[in-house]
Amino acid sequence: MEFFAVLFAIPRMAGYLSH
Repeated sequence: MEFFAVLFAIPRMAGYLSH
């Protein structure tokens, strides 16, 4: 399952955009 991958990708993307 890539459930964790998605959950980790959301905050990771947000942090990248916020940076």
